[in-house]
Amino acid sequence: MIQAVRWKEKDRPDYNWEAFERALELLKLPVANPKNPTGPQELTRLQEAWADYFVGENLFLSTPKKWETYFLGFSYATLGKGGFETRPYEDMDDSVC
Repeated sequence: MIQAVRWKEKDRPDYNWEAFERALELLKLPVANPKNPTGPQELTRLQEAWADYFVGENLFLSTPKKWETYFLGFSYATLGKGGFETRPYEDMDDSVC
């Protein structure tokens, strides 16, 4: 996700578009997951803001710094920093994937 923002900053539309599309697909995957505690609302709003930043008029007034701040929290969580507990890949059940 952050890589897509960085390609946009570097004005590389070829890499930017591919990274944007990959990120959008990743955002779509968990929307239908019934175990998602926030439900699809946050994720669909995030998809809308993401698309608005890349191909819209940026009505949400997104900035590279705002995107980085938003996504870095999730990156730290997946690495087990900040007090979040992680499980080994072998311990995950099929419902996570």
